[in-house]
Amino acid sequence: KYEDKNSIRSILILPKNEVYWNNFITEFQSISNKYNILSTVIFYSEIGELIKAIKLSNLSSVDAVIICNIFNSTQIDDAIKQLKLKNIFVASLLNDSLYRNEDTFIGIDYYLKGKMIGNIIYENLNKKNLLAVNIAVVNSPFYSNMGGTLEIKGIVDSLKKHNIKTIDFKSFSSEYGSFSAEVIAKELISENSTFNVIYVSNQPETLTITQSVVLANKIDNFIIIGSGNDEKLLNYKKKGIITALVNDNIKMITQKLSEAIISYKKYGHASSFILTDFSILK
Repeated sequence: KYEDKNSIRSILILPKNEVYWNNFITEFQSISNKYNILSTVIFYSEIGELIKAIKLSNLSSVDAVIICNIFNSTQIDDAIKQLKLKNIFVASLLNDSLYRNEDTFIGIDYYLKGKMIGNIIYENLNKKNLLAVNIAVVNSPFYSNMGGTLEIKGIVDSLKKHNIKTIDFKSFSSEYGSFSAEVIAKELISENSTFNVIYVSNQPETLTITQSVVLANKIDNFIIIGSGNDEKLLNYKKKGIITALVNDNIKMITQKLSEAIISYKKYGHASSFILTDFSILK
């Protein structure tokens, strides 16, 4: 471990999503501590808070700023440029569509992730005697602004490749917390519902929607693909109620992020585009 005088100071600026980022921060701090990277976390919920956090970082004595940006804004671009004028390392986290002035992008191939999910759906069609696919995609606004669109394209392209002729989908935006997910679940399990596949990208919503399907005794109506590693979710997976759980490889993301910060500090550069993977439990 480096001496304290050689500590690397970083600020993480992240959109509010407690479950996802709590896991991320815990993993990042565990790994980054080995490199003597000291981190401060700032959460934002709207664009003004994000811009303010970037400007605050510019006034602080930091070596690295890691930003998960979900807003397309010239003000954000300008604020990041000001960080670069001070030779602060700037990493774009997860959202490559807005990666412009940062030094490094670290994230996931969401299109590939979607294709893998599409393959899982196809593998399970015969088990449910399904000929047409009607998918409910449940994302948080945070996720929709990042890889949600690419994931859907990957799912659809995968099913088309398998010669599935009828593919319909509808996106649902779920705010954090169970109430909104419960409202969505009611629509999915209603008598008028034609959905036969449910894909949920967040752990809390996966749990809420799966529980609603179980309580309604409609397990056989759906192929459910969710996210998370909660004990209850793993139990649903073991029982076959959930078809698959798909999760970002947070340990790999935080490891690659720490390595990029160290590389920039030591050598003045880091890999500009770093893709990480995801895990599938099926």
